[in-house]
Amino acid sequence: MLYGAMMKENDKYLLEKQHVKDSFTIWGSGIRICPGRKLATLESKCLISLIFRKYDIEIADHSNVDQSLQRIVKIKPRK
Repeated sequence: MLYGAMMKENDKYLLEKQHVKDSFTIWGSGIRICPGRKLATLESKCLISLIFRKYDIEIADHSNVDQSLQRIVKIKPRK
């Protein structure tokens, strides 16, 4: 156990370790890296490209933005 000045000195190291412990790495790393990361990335790209192909997406006018929903973009089906 740490007491007094020693405890205050080591607080900064505990905070740094806590930050690393609570960090989120989306695909993992090292030996525990996600084996399906490339497939998931490819599926995400395909989904985004399909959305852009089927819908017109534009930035919403800030004066018309509904504050309860806080829409940032307008999405309309393409004709």
